[in-house]
Amino acid sequence: MFMQVKANQNQLPISIRRMVNSPGITVGLCLFAALCSLLSSLCLALLFLSLSYIFIAFYIERRHIETFPVPPLVIFSQATFISAGLGCTLAADNSSSQLYDSLLITQAVFILSFPVFIVIYWLVNRRNRPIDVVTYIADAGNERQLRFAATILVVFTFLHHAILIYMGVDDRGHAGDFQVETPFGIWSYFEAFSKLRYIAYLLIPFLYKTSGKTVRMSLIAFLSIYILLQFANSSRGAVVFPLFYVGIGCWMIGGNRKLVIGIFVTLVVIVFLITPILGEFRGNSDFANTRLIDVGQRLKVFRDTVKLHHGSVNEGGQRSDRQVTGLALLGCSDALVYENTPEMVPFAGWDGMEAILYVWVPKMFYRDKPSLLDGNEITVQYTGTKFDRSAITPSIQADLYRRFGWTGVLIGYPFYALAASLLVRYGFNSFHKHSNKSLYGLLVLFFIETFLHGIPFGTVLTMVWNFGYDYPKYSVVLGLIAFFARKRGYA
Repeated sequence: MFMQVKANQNQLPISIRRMVNSPGITVGLCLFAALCSLLSSLCLALLFLSLSYIFIAFYIERRHIETFPVPPLVIFSQATFISAGLGCTLAADNSSSQLYDSLLITQAVFILSFPVFIVIYWLVNRRNRPIDVVTYIADAGNERQLRFAATILVVFTFLHHAILIYMGVDDRGHAGDFQVETPFGIWSYFEAFSKLRYIAYLLIPFLYKTSGKTVRMSLIAFLSIYILLQFANSSRGAVVFPLFYVGIGCWMIGGNRKLVIGIFVTLVVIVFLITPILGEFRGNSDFANTRLIDVGQRLKVFRDTVKLHHGSVNEGGQRSDRQVTGLALLGCSDALVYENTPEMVPFAGWDGMEAILYVWVPKMFYRDKPSLLDGNEITVQYTGTKFDRSAITPSIQADLYRRFGWTGVLIGYPFYALAASLLVRYGFNSFHKHSNKSLYGLLVLFFIETFLHGIPFGTVLTMVWNFGYDYPKYSVVLGLIAFFARKRGYA
């Protein structure tokens, strides 16, 4: 039984606990390194500055670290470090002066605006009471409730992936191009709740810990087959993020520390060694002409890609491995916005804001409604190239600049930070306020844990859609799951 797990199994090592509780030296070293780096590279200086935010976030959330190892502010700070700090630094390597300048602006806006987020988050959440995840689910009734919820989420995730792969929706080759002309189908009902997958990955270690041999083997088989297929699909994020959340889930339930370390070492290898090869793999014509379910053929194409891989040498205008990895980590089109606004593309102002009136109208029922998910449309406006199956988008800061200039960033960004901070507070309050809502509050906080996958990217309209429609929708779904867990006698 899981209830036999001791609460201190997931405690941080003494050296890390000291660093969290007294971050002055660590933060000081980061700032000193940033100051020294100014002599050689502004990007490197900003990288060290963003690293200091992680230690500051750990310090602010220190009451939660022992029992909730990756509190929300740490997730936000890690996202800033990985995307803006590390991504921009790598992408700027040996880049043209024009690209370097736009990447530097992207990095500076991300990293210099984040202290505003930290202050607002602290003001809103400084009185949140700690949540002891291990102690909570050590209670037999709570354990059964969470196991019921985890089972529902994992079964949904299995069906979701199975349908997308079988019907070719997940296929990044030509076999998946039919979605451009046929954007809706049975898969749409699963895609409407796709973020539930990441909560499922987070809970897989718990479900494994509390289940019998058959379920354990099924979970291992599911994860192994899924990761193999996504690897064959050249889907970097679809491999990295599930593994990341499984690692967080292992740590959260007091799992084997060596296993957790092994998962994160694997992630580092994938990100820095395999990511550039996957980019070339996806661009191979043989990849496009094979189907995802023909795994053997895809892996053969991957083997041929590895043989032809150019490595870190920038030849014939091709990006180096570090640049490819950096742009993948950055994952947004901010550089295009800062480079071309307003010289080439005028400020957009309030253009398109009427779409907010349709926030509660599902697109599958009104196909011609103005889209709030306008990130790809903005990228097309700046590049002149249409990406039919791309999710690339500017961040909230870049879109505020695109609309209203630097004044828009200064005024608009704090509202985004406030909305995100209030969502975190809602999760903590839901857990503590009513005992019959504890499972619901815990699921909401697990949902926020998965924000590393999608924060802080998104335009102004997308953020309105997130906070006005998408997050309330998931709040209702998680509430129903928690309700049925109690209703079926799992209290």
